[in-house]
Amino acid sequence: MNLVTLVLLCCLSTLLFCLGGEKAPDALEKFQKKMEPIKENLGLGSIIWGILAVFGSLVSLINHSYFIISLLASFTVLILALPFGINKIFSYIKMDNPILKETVTESIGKIEKHSKIFGIVGYVVAALLFFVIFR
Repeated sequence: MNLVTLVLLCCLSTLLFCLGGEKAPDALEKFQKKMEPIKENLGLGSIIWGILAVFGSLVSLINHSYFIISLLASFTVLILALPFGINKIFSYIKMDNPILKETVTESIGKIEKHSKIFGIVGYVVAALLFFVIFR
């Protein structure tokens, strides 16, 4: 479970890092162009995986020696996936409350505004999870 979370963390952090207004290096731009067609599906799948991984981390509390890092990585996947998957969620769920939709959209906008910071946080959490998995 942690290995999939690690891959999603790296992928979502790279996509968020590329969202910033500055020109990204060529390798990151190639990655972003390849991920463009599946960005929304990746976001929706990552949100679902983040929710399942949070509950999986909570259930495996007894057997898991690095519970905090695993839970932090799961929450980070959930937060990093929101800018990419929220439109797909809005298309599936009918929101009658415009204030709630506006609040959620503003929160996602803040994540997109500070995308470089969230990308770096994702990389740091991915590095911690890497050291936990391959210790």
